[in-house]
Amino acid sequence: LGGSVNSAELALQQAERLVDELLELDGAPERPPANEELAAYLRSVDPQTLLSTANTSQIIGDGLVIPAEGYDLLSTGEFPNKTPLLFGTNKDEQKLYTNPLGFNAYPDGPEELRAAVGRYLSDAWRVTGADDLATRLRDIDDMPELYVYRFNWGSTDENGNSPWPADFGDTGGAFHSSEISSMMGNEDIFIFPAYTNIFFNEGNAVSRATMSEVMVSNWRNFARSGDPNGNSLPIWEPWSNAAGGFKAVTLDVSYADNSPRVEPDPTVYTEESVYRDARANLDGEILDEVLRRLDDWFGN
Repeated sequence: LGGSVNSAELALQQAERLVDELLELDGAPERPPANEELAAYLRSVDPQTLLSTANTSQIIGDGLVIPAEGYDLLSTGEFPNKTPLLFGTNKDEQKLYTNPLGFNAYPDGPEELRAAVGRYLSDAWRVTGADDLATRLRDIDDMPELYVYRFNWGSTDENGNSPWPADFGDTGGAFHSSEISSMMGNEDIFIFPAYTNIFFNEGNAVSRATMSEVMVSNWRNFARSGDPNGNSLPIWEPWSNAAGGFKAVTLDVSYADNSPRVEPDPTVYTEESVYRDARANLDGEILDEVLRRLDDWFGN
């Protein structure tokens, strides 16, 4: 999960804006008059240009495949098959998209811009992919337990350390999809196999094995009983909306001794808190770009 469910009308507006921005970049005086010509033009756009320019709806509530109410439907409780849920996000979900080794959305942008977009869009991902969802579902009286996590392995810790080589802890961190190897018990296979020997090395082998053992055990327990606890694992309580109640756990490994670092994470991220933090910590053109990306993410 991630992003907002936007209306078909808003998605069309975003698409129109994208076309205008692309034409402006090309210095075109006007858009092609025929749909066929416009389609041909869009197919001719350089993929890197399209990637760095496109900020359109990820999920469209068309009322056919996706409910027009979007996530608001969850607040009503009017859906079948209420079962215990385990879900969460990665700390650095968006850094794969801004990293030069990844999708490199800002090839000519400064590192400060890539870092800011990577951070605040990752926070936004957590809002829509975990915290807001958990808060809505927990308000439903007959909803079973919800177990929420944030995967931190790979992200730079409070002492500036990361199991990744070079500076990838800062520029990549716990990026989107990086949890899959651990969750599936494939801790020796990097999510991009061609780079396995670079990123999965002897220095982080024990750390990888520890993280995988924890996640496989949690997920196995949950699949069997609807509860991830057991096997002498650190206690993982279900999400509570009560003030001071348990929220999520962070999944990580201690850099010092490779022991599991599964700890409560009491913070609840909201759309308002992400905007507030961005405005408090950024300024100028970097703030403008981050706010633009947040507006598109949240459908504002």
